[in-house]
Amino acid sequence: MWEYKTLKIYVDKKFLHGKVLDLRNMESELNRLGAEGWELLSVLDTTSLASRNKYYLAFLKRRTS
Repeated sequence: MWEYKTLKIYVDKKFLHGKVLDLRNMESELNRLGAEGWELLSVLDTTSLASRNKYYLAFLKRRTS
């Protein structure tokens, strides 16, 4: 069985869960989640959609016990 997680990464505000978004923070966050067993599946770029809030959606999964 799988467990899923979605991360919303804002572009305009440049924040990821309250942290300033830069490559180092993003890599750190993904490595932290990877250590918890999460695997990045895909990323959806919503910046091309007609929306006020521009963000990326990252989809992750991990196996449950």
